[in-house]
Amino acid sequence: EKARQFPADVIVADLEDSVPQSEKGNARDIVAEMSHTLANTDRKVMVRINSFDTGLAFPDLSRITDDHLYGISVGKITSGDDLKQYDQMLAVTEYDKHIPPGTLKIIAWIENAKAIMNIREITKASPRLLAIAFGAEDYTDDLGIERTDMGEEVYFARSVVGIAGHAAGLTTLDGPYVKFSDDKGLLEDIKTAQQLGYKGKFAIHPSQILP
Repeated sequence: EKARQFPADVIVADLEDSVPQSEKGNARDIVAEMSHTLANTDRKVMVRINSFDTGLAFPDLSRITDDHLYGISVGKITSGDDLKQYDQMLAVTEYDKHIPPGTLKIIAWIENAKAIMNIREITKASPRLLAIAFGAEDYTDDLGIERTDMGEEVYFARSVVGIAGHAAGLTTLDGPYVKFSDDKGLLEDIKTAQQLGYKGKFAIHPSQILP
């Protein structure tokens, strides 16, 4: 409900990591009910759905898709084949919901070592792909390394995503700065992202939405 007040370019409701397993169904229903309200604020509405390996991806999409949905955000991509599966799932959903083919878009999160190694094929895997986003927290978790404030441990991967997105003609989105009360740190992080070629950034708190 509060998200209606915030001047974000895109509102992305989350059904994945921030939702406990026992609440997945409830979260799905809430997002489906609120998508109309959020879309009426003239902001694009997307939803981060659960990954294929959870068995929840298609139920998520079936419940939340209507003509107000702009697209989906998908995490834990490892290859172009992963993205093609989401593309096919969206095609089936569009058919079932009487939505014109190709309407629904995808933001793909690059957040593990396999994705970095396969990034070129990922950027070319689907015409629905609107943007790629770098997820530093999941990337360092995948590698089993410490996530630091300075961020040297993600510099290479973060750079690769910025370069690959630009080469493919995609929008590149940086992951959120998790210390939402640290305004100075946020501005420094934004500057670094811009220097690496990123065109946007996810926010996890309304104070991070800058004019």
